[in-house]
Amino acid sequence: MVRRKATGVILFALVSLNLLVPNQQAQAEVCPIYNFQSIFYADYYPGTKWDNRSGIRNITWSANASVIHDESVTRSFTSEELEWIRSAFQSWDDALDSLKFTEIPQSAQAEIIIGYVALTSAANQPGATGYWNAWWNNNWRNRATIKLKVSNTGWFSVKNQFVHAVQHELGNVLGLGDILPTNDFASTQEDSWQPPYGPIPLSDYDTGMIRQLYGESTCPSTLPNAAAKAAAELKAKQEAEAAAAKAAAELKAKQEAEAKAIADAAAQKVIQDDFNAVTSSYQKLLLRINDLKIKFPRVSILLGIEEKMLRLPIILGSDLSTAKYNIQSVNASLDTSEKIWEKTQKTTITCVKGKTTKKVTAIKPRCPSGYKVKK
Repeated sequence: MVRRKATGVILFALVSLNLLVPNQQAQAEVCPIYNFQSIFYADYYPGTKWDNRSGIRNITWSANASVIHDESVTRSFTSEELEWIRSAFQSWDDALDSLKFTEIPQSAQAEIIIGYVALTSAANQPGATGYWNAWWNNNWRNRATIKLKVSNTGWFSVKNQFVHAVQHELGNVLGLGDILPTNDFASTQEDSWQPPYGPIPLSDYDTGMIRQLYGESTCPSTLPNAAAKAAAELKAKQEAEAAAAKAAAELKAKQEAEAKAIADAAAQKVIQDDFNAVTSSYQKLLLRINDLKIKFPRVSILLGIEEKMLRLPIILGSDLSTAKYNIQSVNASLDTSEKIWEKTQKTTITCVKGKTTKKVTAIKPRCPSGYKVKK
């Protein structure tokens, strides 16, 4: 996807494979040692880097050049693209203690210049998206250029992809080589470029490599983003615990709601069953009163009992204790009264003998001898 060639006094060093050798010293923290000869397969020039021997080395850069090495700049960067470039430079700045980058407007005085070009001046450039050159003296790099292919709008229109391209080329400018794509770790130096694109901050692998190249500690606890990473991990843990607690609380609330719904349904069933039972008893009592009115038509008290029962309130969900008491009381009273009425209530029967008919009225009427009850 991306191929570059360094010029001036640069010589190609083409190696393959990658190997991360852990520090063998017996200590609580393992500080990685990177075998660059095995890690990089291209664009690595051993012993060449920017001079940081006197403390913090300030490297100036500019995006205002009209010519990038041997090609004219075809268009300027937008304000948004300039911010993306700044974030790419800052990611390498943040990874190192002994190097810093400063943007300046005068491209002629800048040690690194970057710009959009046609990217066609060399035989191996046409298929590239980005391309770097560097110059040095006595292995100390002192000038570099980064070209971005202006026609590759599809790639450069996406922020993370744009940042990734600049990060990769800048990694080469600083002295790192290209790494074959791997699933073992994430690096902006993988070529062809691999996601995640444009990581901010740089991965621990890239941070460790560049710090080793410039003589800085690779111990995880000393990495510039160690505190932020630890804080992020703690925050993630706390958020996970909070999420778990929230999920547990929601589950508990759901279970309590379900239990309440079951209890409410059970209670409602009891209420409904009680109402149904009272209603059934009430309807049976009304039928009984009606039957007694027919059986004992001269018992006027039955009309008063019926009228009282018709006014008896029976409402679902209300207190039915009064209704129950009244129904039970009336039934008990009727049980006693019916026995009395049966003993005192006169009834009339029709008796027949041949063509002769007689009506007999008495408490317990019986037909005369020779007569039979007419049915």
